[in-house]
Amino acid sequence: MVGVTRFATASRMTASTLKVVGTSPHNVVLAVRIAWFVRRLPDALARRDVASFLQGLRTMNASRRKSHRDVRTEAGHIRRIAMAVLSLPRFWRMNTCYVRALIIYRFLPAADHDVLLHIGIEQRGEARELHGHAWLTLDDELLEAPDDVLLSSLREVPLDARR
Repeated sequence: MVGVTRFATASRMTASTLKVVGTSPHNVVLAVRIAWFVRRLPDALARRDVASFLQGLRTMNASRRKSHRDVRTEAGHIRRIAMAVLSLPRFWRMNTCYVRALIIYRFLPAADHDVLLHIGIEQRGEARELHGHAWLTLDDELLEAPDDVLLSSLREVPLDARR
């Protein structure tokens, strides 16, 4: 019975993804590019330190043409397509604040803006376990952040890929 439930859930999520992504050829291409990026992400991060990885993503973005949309509108569009991709069964476990922030960081055409990835940690519970989080700012304003996390309570790990 568990297998049937999983299959039903996977089918429902796949149909939902197709509904979001299938609205235009541009969305289909973006979804495929995001899926390919997410699929390769663990290996890409294992081969490089985070700062040089982000510098590589920044270089990719610098060569991308500008969007016709406002950069915040474009970020919202990328997030919707990313959430659709991350809802697919193959990517369920990859749906974390780190991956969502990296997807937007990678695909956002924001050459004239300062987009920064922030990484922070917090201690939770009686055992004071560490939990990590990632978020993005655009020109010093919050762009993407994990739900239900008070960012001011996090201890930010310094990370600057601009250099």
